[in-house]
Amino acid sequence: FAMSASVACLVLTLVAYRSYEPADATLWISASRTFEAREAGIGNPLIPYLTDQHLVAKRRGQNGDLTLWNSREAGLQLWKNGVPVSTFSADTAIHPDYSGELLLGILPLVLHPSANRVLVLGVGGGSPLVAALDAPVQRVDCVEPEIVGIDLVQQAIREGNGPVWSDPRLRLLNVNPSAWLAGSREEYDVVISNSPPVAFPGGAACFTREYYRRAARLMPQGGLFCQRLQCVDFGFEPFAQVVATLRNVFEDVLVIETAASDFLVFGSNDPQGIVRKEVIDRIQAPQVSMTMSRLGWDGLLATTIPCSNKAALQKIVPAGTSTISGFDGRFAFAWPREISRSGNKSVELHSQFSSTAGKLLDLVPEQAESRLVLRRLAEIQSQNDIIVKYPDQYWAYRKSAKEEVSKNPKTLITQIDFEVNSGKLDPEDRRRMAYFSLLGRSAKTLEPEKIRQLEQFLTPFDPLLSPFIPLEIAELYARAGHPDPAAELRHRLYRIYFSGPGDRSVVNVVDALDLINQHPEAIPEESRRWHSQNSLLQVLRQRWEVRMTGKPGLPRIMYRDAQLTLAATEKTLAAMRGNCKTAGMTPEQNSRRTIAIQRLLVQPLQQYSRSLSPYLTPSEMANMGSLQKYEPVPAEDEEQRAEVSREVQAN
Repeated sequence: FAMSASVACLVLTLVAYRSYEPADATLWISASRTFEAREAGIGNPLIPYLTDQHLVAKRRGQNGDLTLWNSREAGLQLWKNGVPVSTFSADTAIHPDYSGELLLGILPLVLHPSANRVLVLGVGGGSPLVAALDAPVQRVDCVEPEIVGIDLVQQAIREGNGPVWSDPRLRLLNVNPSAWLAGSREEYDVVISNSPPVAFPGGAACFTREYYRRAARLMPQGGLFCQRLQCVDFGFEPFAQVVATLRNVFEDVLVIETAASDFLVFGSNDPQGIVRKEVIDRIQAPQVSMTMSRLGWDGLLATTIPCSNKAALQKIVPAGTSTISGFDGRFAFAWPREISRSGNKSVELHSQFSSTAGKLLDLVPEQAESRLVLRRLAEIQSQNDIIVKYPDQYWAYRKSAKEEVSKNPKTLITQIDFEVNSGKLDPEDRRRMAYFSLLGRSAKTLEPEKIRQLEQFLTPFDPLLSPFIPLEIAELYARAGHPDPAAELRHRLYRIYFSGPGDRSVVNVVDALDLINQHPEAIPEESRRWHSQNSLLQVLRQRWEVRMTGKPGLPRIMYRDAQLTLAATEKTLAAMRGNCKTAGMTPEQNSRRTIAIQRLLVQPLQQYSRSLSPYLTPSEMANMGSLQKYEPVPAEDEEQRAEVSREVQAN
């Protein structure tokens, strides 16, 4: 009997191995999907269809299975052996990069006063490498052991968005990062370690004293080391051990939280320390602004995220905290156990870190009190407030932008009804006024060429213009009769995907779906069109969750938006049903995704609409059939109220 049972187990194991599909395993091990299904009372067959995430490519790498996933139109995530290792954007014209990876390449080159030679350990999704090549450095060495991963990333990223592999400053080395640190005789000003998650076997080896000492050996005294530390499922103890280990090797340390539970740890033996007063000027440099625009951020925003220097860390990671050594194998086994430990680990970590954390700006107080810095930070806050307070009033930013020029200019100006004396206006204020002048002329004529000219004001990034111009352009295209559906859609998608989690806007999402349904030429490729529609339906679901759980709006507006959403969803699901095969979906799979949308978006929205009906008057219900959106303040009227001097128009 024992022999028969053993043979049966062996046969079943071989069958399971041959039928094992890494992509399916990745879908099913996602805890968020499982919990979401349980909360909604959804059975197992629908779990893979609860979101818009879909498989783009899969390959067998040198050290495991690699899968690349797409969501939110152009958001990409690279998984290795069932663990996410990199998040990035396929097209930063419509979807932002991930701050945890892009800032890994930006911040060390901002903190170092004059970096020329840079070492990047690990390509990931390519974002740190993009940031390094955007900087005025002389040479970038990139060490990556998994070439298959680079091929996957290259195939998925759209033209003009990833690293420029032909850049003569770049040298790509197919070597293990630890081996390169141990054997190289090169010298670098900055070493950037895009380390794998510690859940990987061998991942802990990148956080040992030996690893840090080898990195320090390759840097002269003024060198700067920066490493990504992903603590997504960690408590405080592993974080403290990494900080203690880093402190054991480097004289000065710094920790910055770039995303939720995603940290950058810095180390340097420079006697002047890591943070110097010039950092504020460097983070506002043109090339930094260009790179930061991939996030939809102003450079100064990075100085306001949580940050702890050596003194602050000493309070929560006291002397005597255990450090990590490659000769002690306990840590390699302890960290995976920490990941599997139950408990609210993120709260545990953040309660400790935030107790002493401040902002990078706080470490340079002489710059923090600068009038121009304070003005810029106020503009950034105003940008966020406008998006949250006026979700579907895309024109609301105009008043704030004009008031900044008129009431709080960068330089002294003489102003009467927006007429400015020649030579007295700061270049940024002049750009803002020139933009409003062109906006007014474009709104009057609705000429496609004039509308396209507004794109010149998208860069450099301006917190009071750049986030709002795309939707302004899209609405002008709509008023002009959709002369360029592809361009109009691109601008609508920018506003949709670059907005933060607090954005409650649904009208623009509905308009994007209507545009795709009525003008398929906006996305000629049928497969991509299906996935775009699928992603926008997912956005609608998320936006309505925010709306229905937050502060209620006017009943007639909420009811109208709900009806607009339901109508657009019905048309979109019908279009997706007829186009599913081109997207690689069987009719059965498409049907399951439709059921998921019905359960998670349509049915809750129908119930919500019924709950609003008692608050509507009979006349409001009778007039609801037109389903009109907000009517904006005409841009041409704005131009009449804000005449600009000839010099400003000429520039």
